[in-house]
Amino acid sequence: MQNHQIIYGKYSCINAIKAKKRKIYKIFITEKRLNNDFYQILDIHDPRLQITSDNQIRNFFKSKETINHQGVCMFVSSIEFLSLQQIKNLCNPILVLDHITDVNNIGAIIRTAYAFNAYVMVKKHASINLSSMGISKCSSGAIEYANIIQTPNLSRAVQELKNQQYWLYSLSATAKDSIHAYKFPRKSIFIFGSEEKGISRLLQNISDATVSIKINRNIDSLNVSNSCAITLYQYRTLFPD
Repeated sequence: MQNHQIIYGKYSCINAIKAKKRKIYKIFITEKRLNNDFYQILDIHDPRLQITSDNQIRNFFKSKETINHQGVCMFVSSIEFLSLQQIKNLCNPILVLDHITDVNNIGAIIRTAYAFNAYVMVKKHASINLSSMGISKCSSGAIEYANIIQTPNLSRAVQELKNQQYWLYSLSATAKDSIHAYKFPRKSIFIFGSEEKGISRLLQNISDATVSIKINRNIDSLNVSNSCAITLYQYRTLFPD
Protein backbone atom coordinates (compact mmCIF):
# COMPACT_ATOMS: atom_id res chain seq x y z
CA MET A 1 0.00 0.00 0.00
CA GLN A 2 2.81 2.39 -0.81
CA ASN A 3 1.76 5.98 -1.56
CA HIS A 4 -1.77 5.30 -0.38
CA GLN A 5 -4.11 8.05 0.77
CA ILE A 6 -6.47 7.94 3.73
CA ILE A 7 -9.98 9.27 3.25
CA TYR A 8 -12.67 9.31 5.89
CA GLY A 9 -16.30 10.17 6.47
CA LYS A 10 -19.52 8.56 5.28
CA TYR A 11 -20.02 10.39 1.98
CA SER A 12 -16.33 10.56 1.08
CA CYS A 13 -16.05 6.78 1.36
CA ILE A 14 -19.40 5.95 -0.24
CA ASN A 15 -18.64 8.12 -3.26
CA ALA A 16 -15.11 6.73 -3.61
CA ILE A 17 -16.56 3.20 -3.72
CA LYS A 18 -19.29 4.16 -6.20
CA ALA A 19 -17.13 6.27 -8.53
CA LYS A 20 -14.44 3.57 -8.91
CA LYS A 21 -11.76 6.12 -9.82
CA ARG A 22 -9.41 4.94 -7.08
CA LYS A 23 -8.02 1.60 -6.05
CA ILE A 24 -9.36 0.72 -2.62
CA TYR A 25 -6.84 -1.17 -0.52
CA LYS A 26 -8.56 -1.36 2.87
CA ILE A 27 -11.90 -0.35 4.39
CA PHE A 28 -12.11 0.19 8.15
CA ILE A 29 -15.63 0.60 9.47
CA THR A 30 -17.40 0.39 12.80
CA GLU A 31 -20.30 -1.98 13.30
CA LYS A 32 -22.57 1.00 13.95
CA ARG A 33 -21.65 2.64 10.63
CA LEU A 34 -22.08 -0.60 8.64
CA ASN A 35 -25.72 0.17 7.86
CA ASN A 36 -27.86 0.03 4.74
CA ASP A 37 -25.83 2.72 2.96
CA PHE A 38 -22.76 0.49 2.99
CA TYR A 39 -24.54 -2.87 2.75
CA GLN A 40 -25.86 -1.77 -0.65
CA ILE A 41 -22.40 -1.17 -2.08
CA LEU A 42 -20.14 -3.57 -0.14
CA ASP A 43 -19.78 -7.31 0.00
CA ILE A 44 -19.66 -8.20 3.70
CA HIS A 45 -17.13 -10.92 2.80
CA ASP A 46 -14.83 -8.53 0.91
CA PRO A 47 -11.29 -9.25 2.22
CA ARG A 48 -10.56 -5.51 2.22
CA LEU A 49 -13.31 -4.88 4.76
CA GLN A 50 -12.42 -4.81 8.44
CA ILE A 51 -14.95 -4.08 11.18
CA THR A 52 -13.19 -2.10 13.87
CA SER A 53 -13.62 0.49 16.62
CA ASP A 54 -13.74 4.30 16.67
CA ASN A 55 -10.47 4.35 18.59
CA GLN A 56 -8.62 2.25 16.04
CA ILE A 57 -9.81 4.48 13.21
CA ARG A 58 -8.73 7.55 15.18
CA ASN A 59 -5.24 6.06 15.54
CA PHE A 60 -4.73 6.26 11.77
CA PHE A 61 -4.60 10.05 11.91
CA LYS A 62 -1.47 11.89 13.01
CA SER A 63 -3.32 15.13 13.72
CA LYS A 64 -3.97 15.89 17.38
CA GLU A 65 -7.24 17.56 16.43
CA THR A 66 -10.47 15.59 16.66
CA ILE A 67 -11.24 14.00 13.29
CA ASN A 68 -14.92 13.51 12.56
CA HIS A 69 -14.41 10.22 10.74
CA GLN A 70 -18.07 9.13 11.19
CA GLY A 71 -17.01 5.55 11.85
CA VAL A 72 -15.35 4.82 8.52
CA CYS A 73 -12.05 5.38 6.73
CA MET A 74 -10.34 3.81 3.73
CA PHE A 75 -6.84 3.38 2.38
CA VAL A 76 -7.03 4.31 -1.30
CA SER A 77 -4.91 5.35 -4.27
CA SER A 78 -4.70 8.91 -5.51
CA ILE A 79 -7.12 10.17 -8.16
CA GLU A 80 -5.79 10.75 -11.67
CA PHE A 81 -6.90 14.23 -12.67
CA LEU A 82 -7.35 15.69 -16.14
CA SER A 83 -4.66 17.40 -18.18
CA LEU A 84 -5.28 20.29 -20.56
CA GLN A 85 -4.82 17.95 -23.52
CA GLN A 86 -7.85 15.91 -22.40
CA ILE A 87 -10.38 18.73 -22.61
CA LYS A 88 -10.42 19.75 -26.26
CA ASN A 89 -13.72 21.18 -27.58
CA LEU A 90 -14.95 21.95 -24.06
CA CYS A 91 -17.82 24.42 -23.50
CA ASN A 92 -18.32 24.12 -19.73
CA PRO A 93 -17.45 27.02 -17.43
CA ILE A 94 -14.06 26.71 -15.73
CA LEU A 95 -13.01 27.95 -12.29
CA VAL A 96 -9.30 28.74 -12.03
CA LEU A 97 -7.96 28.69 -8.47
CA ASP A 98 -4.88 30.88 -8.17
CA HIS A 99 -2.88 30.72 -4.90
CA ILE A 100 -5.80 29.05 -3.10
CA THR A 101 -4.45 26.35 -0.79
CA ASP A 102 -6.98 26.14 2.06
CA VAL A 103 -8.37 22.60 2.20
CA ASN A 104 -11.84 23.68 3.34
CA ASN A 105 -12.19 26.20 0.53
CA ILE A 106 -10.90 23.85 -2.16
CA GLY A 107 -13.22 21.06 -1.03
CA ALA A 108 -16.25 23.37 -0.98
CA ILE A 109 -15.36 24.80 -4.41
CA ILE A 110 -15.04 21.32 -5.91
CA ARG A 111 -18.46 20.38 -4.56
CA THR A 112 -19.97 23.59 -5.96
CA ALA A 113 -18.32 23.10 -9.35
CA TYR A 114 -19.67 19.57 -9.62
CA ALA A 115 -23.16 20.79 -8.67
CA PHE A 116 -23.09 23.38 -11.47
CA ASN A 117 -21.37 21.13 -14.02
CA ALA A 118 -18.23 23.26 -14.11
CA TYR A 119 -14.56 22.34 -14.34
CA VAL A 120 -11.89 23.34 -11.81
CA MET A 121 -8.32 24.18 -12.82
CA VAL A 122 -5.45 24.29 -10.33
CA LYS A 123 -1.70 24.50 -10.54
CA LYS A 124 0.02 21.19 -9.95
CA HIS A 125 2.46 21.62 -7.08
CA ALA A 126 3.49 20.05 -3.82
CA SER A 127 1.55 22.35 -1.47
CA ILE A 128 -1.85 21.02 -2.59
CA ASN A 129 -2.68 17.32 -2.50
CA LEU A 130 -6.07 17.17 -4.18
CA SER A 131 -6.48 13.52 -3.23
CA SER A 132 -6.02 14.30 0.46
CA MET A 133 -8.46 13.23 3.13
CA GLY A 134 -9.33 16.82 4.05
CA ILE A 135 -10.36 17.86 0.55
CA SER A 136 -12.30 14.63 0.08
CA LYS A 137 -14.22 15.23 3.31
CA CYS A 138 -14.85 18.94 2.64
CA SER A 139 -16.20 18.15 -0.83
CA SER A 140 -18.49 15.44 0.66
CA GLY A 141 -16.95 13.03 -1.83
CA ALA A 142 -17.73 15.21 -4.87
CA ILE A 143 -14.04 15.10 -5.78
CA GLU A 144 -14.61 11.50 -6.89
CA TYR A 145 -16.81 12.75 -9.76
CA ALA A 146 -15.72 16.34 -10.37
CA ASN A 147 -13.81 17.41 -13.47
CA ILE A 148 -10.49 18.77 -12.20
CA ILE A 149 -7.65 19.92 -14.42
CA GLN A 150 -4.10 20.05 -13.12
CA THR A 151 -1.52 22.06 -15.01
CA PRO A 152 2.08 23.08 -14.25
CA ASN A 153 1.48 26.62 -15.54
CA LEU A 154 -1.88 28.35 -15.04
CA SER A 155 -1.25 31.38 -17.26
CA ARG A 156 -0.05 29.25 -20.18
CA ALA A 157 -3.02 26.90 -19.80
CA VAL A 158 -5.50 29.76 -19.65
CA GLN A 159 -3.94 31.39 -22.72
CA GLU A 160 -4.33 28.11 -24.58
CA LEU A 161 -8.02 28.03 -23.64
CA LYS A 162 -8.39 31.65 -24.78
CA ASN A 163 -7.11 30.48 -28.16
CA GLN A 164 -10.08 28.08 -28.13
CA GLN A 165 -12.51 31.02 -27.83
CA TYR A 166 -12.81 31.05 -24.06
CA TRP A 167 -13.29 34.43 -22.38
CA LEU A 168 -11.43 35.12 -19.18
CA TYR A 169 -12.81 36.97 -16.14
CA SER A 170 -10.92 37.81 -12.97
CA LEU A 171 -12.98 38.22 -9.79
CA SER A 172 -12.06 41.17 -7.59
CA ALA A 173 -13.92 42.83 -4.72
CA THR A 174 -12.87 46.27 -6.03
CA ALA A 175 -13.92 45.88 -9.67
CA LYS A 176 -16.55 48.33 -10.91
CA ASP A 177 -18.37 45.92 -13.22
CA SER A 178 -20.74 43.54 -11.44
CA ILE A 179 -21.28 39.93 -12.48
CA HIS A 180 -25.03 40.53 -12.07
CA ALA A 181 -25.04 42.98 -14.98
CA TYR A 182 -22.66 40.97 -17.14
CA LYS A 183 -23.72 38.72 -20.00
CA PHE A 184 -21.05 36.07 -19.97
CA PRO A 185 -20.49 33.92 -23.06
CA ARG A 186 -20.97 30.19 -22.78
CA LYS A 187 -17.22 29.58 -22.91
CA SER A 188 -16.23 31.46 -19.76
CA ILE A 189 -13.31 31.08 -17.36
CA PHE A 190 -13.54 32.64 -13.89
CA ILE A 191 -10.33 33.25 -11.93
CA PHE A 192 -10.33 33.42 -8.13
CA GLY A 193 -7.34 34.35 -5.99
CA SER A 194 -6.57 33.89 -2.33
CA GLU A 195 -7.26 36.62 0.22
CA GLU A 196 -3.54 36.94 0.94
CA LYS A 197 -2.06 36.98 -2.58
CA GLY A 198 -5.02 37.71 -4.83
CA ILE A 199 -4.71 36.91 -8.54
CA SER A 200 -1.26 36.87 -10.12
CA ARG A 201 -0.40 39.77 -12.42
CA LEU A 202 0.14 37.44 -15.38
CA LEU A 203 -3.44 36.17 -15.15
CA GLN A 204 -4.80 39.66 -14.58
CA ASN A 205 -3.03 40.92 -17.69
CA ILE A 206 -4.57 38.32 -19.98
CA SER A 207 -8.08 38.64 -18.51
CA ASP A 208 -10.76 40.08 -20.77
CA ALA A 209 -12.44 41.81 -17.84
CA THR A 210 -12.35 42.13 -14.07
CA VAL A 211 -15.70 41.78 -12.33
CA SER A 212 -17.04 41.84 -8.79
CA ILE A 213 -19.92 40.56 -6.71
CA LYS A 214 -21.73 43.53 -5.22
CA ILE A 215 -22.22 43.12 -1.46
CA ASN A 216 -22.90 45.25 1.61
CA ARG A 217 -20.31 48.04 1.88
CA ASN A 218 -19.58 47.13 5.48
CA ILE A 219 -18.19 43.75 4.35
CA ASP A 220 -14.81 43.73 2.60
CA SER A 221 -15.22 40.49 0.70
CA LEU A 222 -16.84 37.07 0.58
CA ASN A 223 -15.25 33.73 1.29
CA VAL A 224 -13.84 32.44 -2.00
CA SER A 225 -16.02 29.31 -2.00
CA ASN A 226 -19.12 31.50 -1.64
CA SER A 227 -17.90 33.71 -4.47
CA CYS A 228 -17.50 30.66 -6.71
CA ALA A 229 -21.03 29.50 -5.92
CA ILE A 230 -22.57 32.92 -6.64
CA THR A 231 -20.61 33.27 -9.89
CA LEU A 232 -21.64 29.84 -11.17
CA TYR A 233 -25.26 30.46 -10.19
CA GLN A 234 -25.18 33.71 -12.16
CA TYR A 235 -23.63 31.91 -15.12
CA ARG A 236 -26.31 29.20 -15.02
CA THR A 237 -29.08 31.82 -15.14
CA LEU A 238 -27.72 32.54 -18.63
CA PHE A 239 -27.01 28.92 -19.58
CA PRO A 240 -29.25 26.58 -17.53
CA ASP A 241 -28.10 23.52 -19.46
